[in-house]
Amino acid sequence: MAIESLQALVTASENRDICDVIIESDCVDRGVTQAESLEKMRGLYAAIRRAQRGYDPKLRSASGMVGGDGEKMRAYVQRGKTICGDYIGGVIAQALEMGESNACMKCIVAAPTAGSCGVLPAVLLPYQAREGLDDNTMVRAMYVAGAIGQVVAAKASIAGAAGGCQAEIGTATAMGAAAQWCIKDARPSGTNAGTGSSASSLPPSSYPTAQPKAASRAAVRFCGLCMALPPFCLAYLITAAVERASILRSAAPNVAQPIDFARRVLV
Repeated sequence: MAIESLQALVTASENRDICDVIIESDCVDRGVTQAESLEKMRGLYAAIRRAQRGYDPKLRSASGMVGGDGEKMRAYVQRGKTICGDYIGGVIAQALEMGESNACMKCIVAAPTAGSCGVLPAVLLPYQAREGLDDNTMVRAMYVAGAIGQVVAAKASIAGAAGGCQAEIGTATAMGAAAQWCIKDARPSGTNAGTGSSASSLPPSSYPTAQPKAASRAAVRFCGLCMALPPFCLAYLITAAVERASILRSAAPNVAQPIDFARRVLV
């Protein structure tokens, strides 16, 4: 995808479905047809579903420190005593399971990195199951998530080595938030809802999706701006006055780096 700013994405989707704009951009950037682009994204979502089904609570990482926590979380949810409720408990369990699969060297989908691979599946998979949405709808949500990740990668970094863990998890959070908003108005189609089966042969224009609305575009923009790097945003607000006095860079260069990182995404 060649989308390099949230403003460009919002502007391009003024009178069009935002997902269609992103698909078109992907086709131009990679030199593929719309059918080829969709097939690639279907494959990625299918891989997420396979990773979900393939979770093995008995596996442990090479260090022996990671594994089995997803199963423990699900057992805790089933006891009905969670503070956040069964749905959020299931979301947490899904995130743990995917992260554990990564640590145990199983096949996962980096979204946007392997270290943050549990976030997007934890947002999409429980919601799909609860709402009875089909895989076609989720594939379109994946495009929107990917566009947000592309903006962060283009304007800052998605690498933990460059921006800290929040560059990975924070970006994945923004991707998940945008994807969730994209499909919040979608309705079950009754075809392959929540089954994980392959996408149907419906033409792209027939896919169930939230219609382009100013509120939806604004929400995607908000997710990218405010949710991508929340600690960095907070740090920026707190230290802005100090930085203007040229104190921060000389006294605390390690703090200045994440602030610069956040600014490249936000501005």
